[in-house]
Amino acid sequence: MKIALLASTTLDMLPSLADALARAHGLSLEWYVASFGQYEREVLDPASGARQFAPDVVLLSIDADTAARDAKSFRALASQALVSFPTATIFVHNLVLTAPDVLSLLEWNEPESNARMVAQLNLELSGVALGSDRLRVLDLDRVVRSLGIQAVCSPRFSYLGKIPFNKLGLQAIAGQLVTAINAYRGARRKVLVLDLDGTLWGGVLGEDGIEGLRLSNDGEGKAFYDFQQLLLKLWRSGILLTICSKNDEWLGLEAIRTLRFMVLHDEHFAAHRINWEPKATNIAELAEELQLGLDSFVFLDDSAEERALVRAALPEVLTPDLPKDPSEYPTFLMGLNCFETLKLSTEDRGRGALYVQERRRRYEAMGAVSLEEHLESLQTRVRIRAAHPSEFGRVAQLTQRTNQFNTTGIRRTVDELRSLADVDGWQVLVCEASDRFGDYGLVGSALVAQSADGPIVEGFLLSCRVLGRGVEEAFVAATESLVHPGRGVLLRFVSTNRNAVALKKLVELGFVLDEKTGLFGRVAPMELPKWIELETVSL
Repeated sequence: MKIALLASTTLDMLPSLADALARAHGLSLEWYVASFGQYEREVLDPASGARQFAPDVVLLSIDADTAARDAKSFRALASQALVSFPTATIFVHNLVLTAPDVLSLLEWNEPESNARMVAQLNLELSGVALGSDRLRVLDLDRVVRSLGIQAVCSPRFSYLGKIPFNKLGLQAIAGQLVTAINAYRGARRKVLVLDLDGTLWGGVLGEDGIEGLRLSNDGEGKAFYDFQQLLLKLWRSGILLTICSKNDEWLGLEAIRTLRFMVLHDEHFAAHRINWEPKATNIAELAEELQLGLDSFVFLDDSAEERALVRAALPEVLTPDLPKDPSEYPTFLMGLNCFETLKLSTEDRGRGALYVQERRRRYEAMGAVSLEEHLESLQTRVRIRAAHPSEFGRVAQLTQRTNQFNTTGIRRTVDELRSLADVDGWQVLVCEASDRFGDYGLVGSALVAQSADGPIVEGFLLSCRVLGRGVEEAFVAATESLVHPGRGVLLRFVSTNRNAVALKKLVELGFVLDEKTGLFGRVAPMELPKWIELETVSL
């Protein structure tokens, strides 16, 4: 990945520190570091080294003194970077006041104070980010203040060489940057597995009873209450919450439903395993039930012994050490960087509810006479149409996060999709699905290119949430009717270590590999399952 660093101060150590952290995530970074004080020219000059470098990511870091001296230029610079680097994601540090004014009591009580000016410029910068898919603000102020200004800033070296941060400060900034790059790549953990006793509440359910558990909005139990509030915020951002606890199931569920001050309730948990089986076994079952890889999971448990057992059995699962003191749980959770994302889609915000709906579908299926009877009872509706440019963010997210039914494994950005959509003959289709339990949202995409032999599906993706319900058949049938009426389409398949499910399904759908072209094609017309109601919108 190519990174351009454009700064008003000396941050020359940042690339090497970021490289070391990136390697731990399997990332290789290539850098362009602008000469001292040349950040504006690098943005504005079409022949600048940064623009010729064609970076994937631009990090723009302007110190507060420079921005305050020429606020007009600072306001314009971030917006201009979007124009100058049309295929890059722009990360911009917000402004940090590293020293109070000499009259500190007036900082928030005078209209022309530095504190008010910096706050206003940061708000304006945030406004640019809210209006763009490609510009994200990195909260440098939070990084500096969390460690302490005196601990990370170097006044002496700032005067000598405009080097504002010491090694500790630069390490923290590098960590934030690598976290942002991972979010840019879509490397977000998806599932949080939670213990109950000592984790969601204080006390032991089997010994103390529901009435003896510690959970409240004040006093000793407030740490657990605040912890749950943060977990709820993660749920609202699309992180799935599950339970893995050694307890009697009926008692654990009763506590969740009736314990006063519970923030999380039954509707917030996508699945649970409350029993006396080994937790590693239960987590593996949760992964199978949710149809997600173990490398998407994070396990939180107050027991060091349970954590050690899960680490040994399931190394793919991230199992950090919870602090011994529950009062540190909220701060600990805020310090985990594995759930970070650069932007929330509509699907993200509703993902937790979608998985609860899925749990209810599974429970109903257990009482069905046959699978076909269950599928018919769902009353599934599928809609296939061309993607709107505003949906490219969700389509990019599908390419980055979908593994099992991803026919090429190629990860694409919003800008790549926009570029493809502008090429003659390329089409971006999307699939929406719903049933009587609720709306799945936008669950699939197909990238179609024209060739001399006809349309070629260069990328076919479906969320695992809808696999096995006939949505695959409906999507293929609709794609064929939209882009090549009366005839089939060719499809490119690239094997990865995680998309065997897609290959198996393609064969089931009648696709056959042409050894000469390396493409898959179908001869027989696709028969739509009778329980699917399909709607296609003409291109």
